[in-house]
Amino acid sequence: MPPRNRAVAGYLLRRGIATLHRVHGKPDAKKVLEFEELARGFGYSLGVENLHQREIAVRHGFRAGACKARTA
Repeated sequence: MPPRNRAVAGYLLRRGIATLHRVHGKPDAKKVLEFEELARGFGYSLGVENLHQREIAVRHGFRAGACKARTA
C-alpha cells in the first residue's frame, strides 16, 4: 500500500471510521516483464533493474533468488 494510502487508513482507523479496502497480491513476474516490454515500445519503463536477467529467469521458471544463487 502506498504511504499516502496507509496514512489515510491510519487516520480513519484511529477515528473509528469503518472503511472498505482491497488487498492486492504480488504481481506475476512474467506479466510485469511483458508489460515492461510493451511500455518500452512507447518509450516508458517501469524502472525494473536487471530486466534482462529477470526475464531469462522467469522464462526458465526460476525465482529471482534461486537464479542469483546459481550464478554466484
